[in-house]
Amino acid sequence: MAPGFRPAIATTRIRYRFDPAEGRMYRQAGSAPERALHGKFESVVFFYVPQGGRTRLDVQITCSSYDPRRGRPNVLTLGASFGASMQVLRSRYGMWRASPMNVVNNINGIGNCARTDVYNLKYPDLLDVQTAVARKIVEELREFDNLYYEVCNEPYFGGVTMEWQHRIIDAIVTAEKDFPDKHLISLNIANGRKKVEKPHPAVSIFNFHYCVPPDTVAMNYGLNKVIGENETGFRGRADVLYRTEGWDFMLAGGGLFNNLDYSFTPKHPDGTFLDYRSPGGGSPTLRRQLRILNL
Repeated sequence: MAPGFRPAIATTRIRYRFDPAEGRMYRQAGSAPERALHGKFESVVFFYVPQGGRTRLDVQITCSSYDPRRGRPNVLTLGASFGASMQVLRSRYGMWRASPMNVVNNINGIGNCARTDVYNLKYPDLLDVQTAVARKIVEELREFDNLYYEVCNEPYFGGVTMEWQHRIIDAIVTAEKDFPDKHLISLNIANGRKKVEKPHPAVSIFNFHYCVPPDTVAMNYGLNKVIGENETGFRGRADVLYRTEGWDFMLAGGGLFNNLDYSFTPKHPDGTFLDYRSPGGGSPTLRRQLRILNL
């Protein structure tokens, strides 16, 4: 377990995007142009940085030279300064059109497949690049104790296989084998509830979305691992909905609650925007109310 990680923790999840032109992180509001290009933009970090303005990349060079520290001071270092734990994840949504792993964007002939075949074991050359990126990320972020790795967001949509996720977990474990402190690894299991069968022994956190009621905790309590809820919404905007959802989940025996908060936008980086029309909640009042779950 990474130093400083508290198994029982409630946090607010903020979406970020990485601007490769500027090498900077931005809170993600989901502007119309971004939605048009990327679909549902869920990536915490844009892992691939175009070099020299090229539109087609050498994927091998990109993977070996990728430096996540370019964006890091805006997220991990800042988060560490006020005790925040971060989740680093791979996104399955909409990024394929812009990804260097798509054959149309690289000079290596890698990624000649449908978007729904990206995250399985059908293409060894693509898998080699994916595991190389995973190892590089783990190596570069080794010094931080305020993060854990989630392999893929909502893998149960879009053809992501458990075998592929286990291969990425193996890559993380191998990359950290000589580290004095290891990071926790998470899998996102289901929306609502599902019993975990044959878990990978290196997984410490099993995350679920939209756990109302929180019966997935009891279903998986025998794993003796952290059962988390790390996405909320689609119930309305009222604070009481997500305040009680957090309390219900934690009192059921959950170890992590993490809500989407739509009050953060580029123009309101302090999380004070309340006139949103997104399918969820979030407000300064809700954050104050949930903070007690961290005590």
